[in-house]
Amino acid sequence: MKIEQITLKNFLSHESSQVSFKGNINAIVGVNGAGKSSIIDGIVFSLFREPSRGNMNNLIRKGKKTSTVEIVLSDNSKGKIYTIRRNIPASTEDSILENSKPLAYRSSEVSQKVQEILHLDKDILLSTVIVRQGDIESIFKDLADVMKKVMKLENLEKLTDSNGPIFSVKKELEMKLENLQKDKEMYESKIAQKKDLEKEIDNLNNNLKSLEAQKEEKTLQLNQLQKNKEEEDKKRERYIELKAKLENANTQLNKIKEDVKDLEEKMKIEQELDTELKQLQEEKENLQRLNDIINQLKLISQSIKDNNNQLQKLSREIDEYKENLHTKKELEDKAKKYEENKQILEQLKRKYLEYNKIKSVYDSDREKENNLENELQRFLIFIDINKLQNDLDKISERIQNLNTEKGQKEESVNQLLKIIKNLNDVHGNICPVCGRELDEEHKKKIREESETKIKDIKIEIQKIEKELRDLNEEKRNIETKIKKALELKAKKESKEKELNDLKEKIIEEEKTLNQLKDSHDKYESIEKELEELEQYYKKYLQLQRYTQNELEEKEKNKQEILQRLDELNSKYSQLRSQLTIPDEEISRISFKISQIEKEYNNKQGILIRIKAEIERKKKELDDIKEIDNEIQTINAEILRLDFDEAKYNELINSINTLNQEVNSMSQEISRILGKLEADKKSLEQINSELEKLKTSIDKIPQIEKGLSKLEKLRNDLSGSGLQNFIISNVKPKIENNLNDILSMFNLSFSRVSVDFEIGGKSKKGKTKITAFNTAGYDLDIEMLSGGERISIALALRLAIARALLDEIGFMILDEPTIHLDEERRRELLNIIRSAMSIVPQIIIVTHDDEVKEISDYIINVYKKGDSSAVKEGVSDDQ
Repeated sequence: MKIEQITLKNFLSHESSQVSFKGNINAIVGVNGAGKSSIIDGIVFSLFREPSRGNMNNLIRKGKKTSTVEIVLSDNSKGKIYTIRRNIPASTEDSILENSKPLAYRSSEVSQKVQEILHLDKDILLSTVIVRQGDIESIFKDLADVMKKVMKLENLEKLTDSNGPIFSVKKELEMKLENLQKDKEMYESKIAQKKDLEKEIDNLNNNLKSLEAQKEEKTLQLNQLQKNKEEEDKKRERYIELKAKLENANTQLNKIKEDVKDLEEKMKIEQELDTELKQLQEEKENLQRLNDIINQLKLISQSIKDNNNQLQKLSREIDEYKENLHTKKELEDKAKKYEENKQILEQLKRKYLEYNKIKSVYDSDREKENNLENELQRFLIFIDINKLQNDLDKISERIQNLNTEKGQKEESVNQLLKIIKNLNDVHGNICPVCGRELDEEHKKKIREESETKIKDIKIEIQKIEKELRDLNEEKRNIETKIKKALELKAKKESKEKELNDLKEKIIEEEKTLNQLKDSHDKYESIEKELEELEQYYKKYLQLQRYTQNELEEKEKNKQEILQRLDELNSKYSQLRSQLTIPDEEISRISFKISQIEKEYNNKQGILIRIKAEIERKKKELDDIKEIDNEIQTINAEILRLDFDEAKYNELINSINTLNQEVNSMSQEISRILGKLEADKKSLEQINSELEKLKTSIDKIPQIEKGLSKLEKLRNDLSGSGLQNFIISNVKPKIENNLNDILSMFNLSFSRVSVDFEIGGKSKKGKTKITAFNTAGYDLDIEMLSGGERISIALALRLAIARALLDEIGFMILDEPTIHLDEERRRELLNIIRSAMSIVPQIIIVTHDDEVKEISDYIINVYKKGDSSAVKEGVSDDQ
């Protein structure tokens, strides 16, 4: 698995960088602080989402809110390309693609796919093939811990730890056992409760049987007494009924006897009232006849009055009609003239309106014409555009010449700076250009002369830059003048064309106005005449409703009213002659009639009441004998009933006493039944609880057995014995891999052995690495040279990785030459060159130029402002 490319966006010091790894040995070079190690941080983060600098948010570039890292890996053996994308913060989904096909999106799933599909284990890679700055030889000291980590042996310690899962399960089982012991105690308590309840239920059943027998006996006695009471109730009900009838009959008899005493006096009053009512009826009829005549006279009088009012109104209307008809006849000629002129005016209206419309446009166009002529007067100032263009061309040519001159002088400065740099880089006293000998004095002289020339050229460049600024300013001014002159010229030509078009339009408008002038003047003349005739025409229209036919109709109606008045006056005289009473009595007749009616109705009401009363009293005389007979019959029946109220009350008291006793027994029986029901439910509940508790306590032996097994497992897994057993199975493979790799490095020893022991919680791990030379002597790692130690360190890292991974696709070395002297640097570079047969891709982060010599692809990292930038290219040796 090789790394093809990584893209960093707002990651640490990189704003937007894309780095491709095209060589077998890829060197990431640049000065300290340029952002080289940030690329390695990006690789680790993209693979494992592992922050290398504290909090994950610290990886986001300052001033930005989000960051993205994308890495592309290739598996040439399977022909697959994997793209992993990581985002900060995690609210944006990560992703992993296989040949552009999505495999997973969530960050945890992406990390799982990296391990499952790409077989890249974080602990193994970070402990072996990804080597941080200055950590190449740390593998010797930390080998036991590294093996513990990459073999995941720490998980065994976590398993048996006091906070581990075995301890947690044991604790949980102990708590369950403790709870089951409590259930056992509860079970024994419930057994005792069950026995008490069963005894109480037997006692309640015995009491219930005794009470039910007593209740049955009392109920029989009560039923007999209630039967006796029912017979007495019937007697008592009839006795009360007869007593009430007897009392009512006596009361009625006394009342009737008192009532019939004034019967004769009432009959005398009846005769007197009959006579008085006949007299009042005759008087009322005479007065009513006179009142009818008076009412007829009133109606005729009102009709005469109404007809006189109509006659007066009609006479006024006839006079008005005659006057208005006369005025209408006088206005007929003027009205006719008005209508004729109105018709002519309507015919001329279209031309009149057309004239006014064109005249309005014409006046507006003449005003525009004057404005355009005045405006064109302002364009008479002449600007020589050709002269301005010639001046502009000369300045542009001068600017071009100055820029060329400036570029030549800057190139001279660069050449002089290069000479100074070459002098500084010279090793020994040989000139790197011509090969001649150079002493220090000669070097100093060349350096001083170059620096003086640089200073003089820079002064000349400053002068050129000042002249360029002045010329550019003058150029801009001329360009502005030319632009304004061209704008004015175009504007003038536009205005002249507009004026010519307008003049042609005005000529056409004048021609049309002359054609319409007569119609316009005639329209205005007739319109004026219409204004004078309009008042007479309106008056004529108002009089249109007055006609000769209506006048004749009104005169005919007047004659009919006069005829009706004669008839009404004649009828009034005839009726008035029939009245035989004085005029002053006429107004009182209606009052007298109402008084008589009132008196008649009053006396008639009294008569009706007296007649009814007389009839009632006659009937009551017949009822007295009948009531006497009824009283005798009631008294005889009361004697036959033989009812005694005292004995009846004694019977009721006996029934009430028995009822109370029966009710008391029923309540006690209900109480016992309720208690029995509650005790039975409690017994059922206890039995149910006992079954559950029995099921629980049956588990006690099983849990005790499980606790015993867990304790044994924890003791077996504790300590370093098992861990060392696991390591012992891997160690031969690592040692073989180590010696295979070292055989490719051309070293002076034949083989290397590795012994290490994994420590426990309180015991530190031990490591011993021994090299055997060709003579068979063993040498401790500390006795080897620096180059040999580096060789073994790198080989050991690769051996561990090869033993635990399917393949080693790449190796990353971050500043491997730091703190190394020149000889050890050279040895390290030779080892890296030899490692190419083991690892197909090596990425080296360095600020040493020597690394470039062994690299076939160079990635330059440099600062651009406050951001890191990347420039890629092949090695200078390629």
